[in-house]
Amino acid sequence: MTIQLTKFQAAESINKFVRLAPSGEIVKTSLAQKAYKGQGMTAEIVEVGNLHEFGALLDKLSSRECLSYGIPKQSALDTALQVVSQKNLPANLGAISRTRDEFNFVPGQPAIMMTDYDPQPETEALGADGLLSLFHKLIPEAKDVDLLWRPSAGSCIYHEGEEVFGVRGQRIYIAVSEGAKIPEIGNLLKARSWLTGYGYYAISKAGTLLERGPFDFSVWQPERLDFAGKTVCAEGLVQKFPPARLVQTGAVIWDVSALDFTLSAEETHKIEEAKALAREAVKNEAERVRAQWIEDQVGKIATKKDLAVDDDAGRAAIRDNLHQVFEKKMLFGDYILVRQDGTEITVGEILDNPEKYHNSRYHDPVEPEYGNGDSRIAVALLYRNKPGIYSHAHGGQYFSLKRATRRIPVKAGQRPELVRKCVEHLKFDGRTFVFGGSDDSVLVHAPTESGGVRRYTTETLALKLEEAVEFFTIKKSGKNFVEAPCDCPGQLPKMLLEAGNYWQGLPHLDAVIDRPICCADGSLLNSEGYDPASHLLLTKNDPGEDWSVPDTPTIDQAKAALDFILGPFRYFPFASPVDQGVFLAALLTAVIRPVLETAPGFGIDASAPGTGKTLLAQCCAEIATGLPPSLVAQPESEDEIRKVIFSYLLAGGKVLLIDNLERPLRSAALCAMLTSGTFSDRILGASKTASVPNKMTLFATGNGLEICGDLNRRFLRCRLEAQEERPDKRTFNFCPLAYVKAHRIDMIRATLVLIRAALMHNTKRLHDVGSFGDWNRLVRTTVVWAAENLCEEGFLDDPVKSFDAGFDQDVDRSALRGILQTLSKVFGDGYFTVSAIAEGDSGFDGDDGGRQNLRSLVEEIAGENGRLNRRRLGRWLKKQEGRVCAGLVLRESGVDPCTNTKQWCVCVK
Repeated sequence: MTIQLTKFQAAESINKFVRLAPSGEIVKTSLAQKAYKGQGMTAEIVEVGNLHEFGALLDKLSSRECLSYGIPKQSALDTALQVVSQKNLPANLGAISRTRDEFNFVPGQPAIMMTDYDPQPETEALGADGLLSLFHKLIPEAKDVDLLWRPSAGSCIYHEGEEVFGVRGQRIYIAVSEGAKIPEIGNLLKARSWLTGYGYYAISKAGTLLERGPFDFSVWQPERLDFAGKTVCAEGLVQKFPPARLVQTGAVIWDVSALDFTLSAEETHKIEEAKALAREAVKNEAERVRAQWIEDQVGKIATKKDLAVDDDAGRAAIRDNLHQVFEKKMLFGDYILVRQDGTEITVGEILDNPEKYHNSRYHDPVEPEYGNGDSRIAVALLYRNKPGIYSHAHGGQYFSLKRATRRIPVKAGQRPELVRKCVEHLKFDGRTFVFGGSDDSVLVHAPTESGGVRRYTTETLALKLEEAVEFFTIKKSGKNFVEAPCDCPGQLPKMLLEAGNYWQGLPHLDAVIDRPICCADGSLLNSEGYDPASHLLLTKNDPGEDWSVPDTPTIDQAKAALDFILGPFRYFPFASPVDQGVFLAALLTAVIRPVLETAPGFGIDASAPGTGKTLLAQCCAEIATGLPPSLVAQPESEDEIRKVIFSYLLAGGKVLLIDNLERPLRSAALCAMLTSGTFSDRILGASKTASVPNKMTLFATGNGLEICGDLNRRFLRCRLEAQEERPDKRTFNFCPLAYVKAHRIDMIRATLVLIRAALMHNTKRLHDVGSFGDWNRLVRTTVVWAAENLCEEGFLDDPVKSFDAGFDQDVDRSALRGILQTLSKVFGDGYFTVSAIAEGDSGFDGDDGGRQNLRSLVEEIAGENGRLNRRRLGRWLKKQEGRVCAGLVLRESGVDPCTNTKQWCVCVK
């Protein structure tokens, strides 16, 4: 078995540089930042067969080379890739960046795991034998597996033949059978460090507590660099580095397939107790260091703001804000950050220019010197509900940002200018959008805590402005003019909400998503923030999550993705391959609905209660949104249906479930919603009609589900048949909803792999489906391609075939068929009027049974309080004119000369 890893090479030295200070001490400087100078580095996948070969590779590394133990997703063996910073990607076509999006541990493939030992300050370092013994104490499961020991790259420095810096930091390498489990093994090593008394807290230069142990807890990412090459020595110094030491104790590769990563409740409690004691031990010293850091920062910010030496109030305000850095992880407008190029910038400047500074890189906000001044360790994420800076230092920390107050003058006779300045502020805000793209659009805040949007009212807009804007007027005071604070002008919020012609420059939003998505052209929208091309706002939950999807998925990857997607649903009793195909289409639709112009609805039908209808819809919603679906009972009227749909879309809703239908479902509003990219209605409580984007996936469930009329060509049906009297009493050892919640990221990645594979490998063009062009190409084609290429025959089938079943089961069509057949029986090929049908005794040639049957049929259509509503019956006949059913068709045949009313006849088609 071969093990793949990545070797990087830069144009100049990127490892440590050591020199001898006048005091005789060794001074070390990291050269890692030179890795991204000029054209960056090259990355090449290399292979080793075992740790012996890997040790030989380590010994040959130069000062310009380093390693990572994940591999580039888009590369192949012996192919060199250019690696540049994310900032330089646009100027380097074909290059990649060293991020989780580009590097991974290949699932099911072996990899090298590195553990990095640094002794606790002011303690004696363990020797090689002691360190190996400690490793086996923490991970006894690896006792019979080969290990490779090596000093850290900056060790063993000599001056004039005398050692001036020996071995302190050390590395242990082990080959594991499944590289994807390396992060989990690392977390297990961390937990056991606390359980065995080796965990402790170090104090940072800012007084924060840093979780530490004998091994570095933050080195197990696939893109992490191991600077294992030679150290660059100043004149007079030399490195005499020993070769890597192979400790052969048994197996060449550690089989981790059966390793248990779970902790018992007792172990978890013991870890928390150990951490609490460790925090208490360093509490006083941490508070002292923090207080000193705050005072240093107060002086720095006061100088930048040019505060007077005796401005005690100004310094106190700065001091209060700095306390929020620790108490609430919040950085205020005047807080100073160090940019990637070494220049300084305030939080307020970043927030005022979100388009420019979103995804820009910084030193750690609290400790700019962290990681030898790593200038890329923090990233600005400005398109979130709470914009912030995410720093990878100390295991990852998120600091929310709060801008400095803007000042806007209020002057008589300058209302248009006031509105323009406020719109400019809302644009700087980065979280105010025009929802929709028509003249009837609305102004919204996005994202909300639940990942949707919130329409501004005059009250909420006034509060937003007053929180961030200081309004003032100019007043005369004696001979001078002075600024005087004032409230937000009363009519200003209303003017802003109604002045759509002033909204130019505000971005148009269609939907908020919290995960990458496959666009209509097959490209992957993966960059956090607002995308002007798709009108989508991507807000990832955790910058460290791995959302990577291959650009060119193979057939094997697509098959694995399909198996993974359908795995949690293997116990659901789908009635046929078509029903299984409809469910897969529903899941894919929910995931990529924000990029589809329109999409059909999905009806989940069952033969008995307790079969799993609602659970299927809940699972689809959890995968697509991370939230349960919005669940409503069947509305009583068309007006209520319209209000439910509009209010849900107005809030940016994504998955709506009409649960447990008891009556046939018919609705002109639902028909319009399913075949349109927007939906219009009057805003409740306001004299305003609005048109909002429609990016909703609609589900309906019921036992013996009945869908009527035009909805049948807009709803796909999935039927479940449990084949037992009480399916609700079944018991399972597996919960699909809990599974998809726990594996949501992997489920979404699998759906995107499947869709992209179909786009790449499919050569079959399917006929168009009504108003669902994008859906037909992205979703239906994927399901049909998967049915024909990835699974056994008869497992999946074309979901559109369920339209035929819906057509056959249409309640309205059944009613029309019965009435046409009875009219033909009663009137033959003669003419009749609405009155003739209603009176039941005029012009009838048929028997009493025929007349009686006709009367009962039309009462279902136009009955009202025990009588027949003739006007309603006339409208129904007009609506059905020309529709062929059971070989018959209704035609209008002029006017009855006696009654001057319309005549009708039933013809054979």
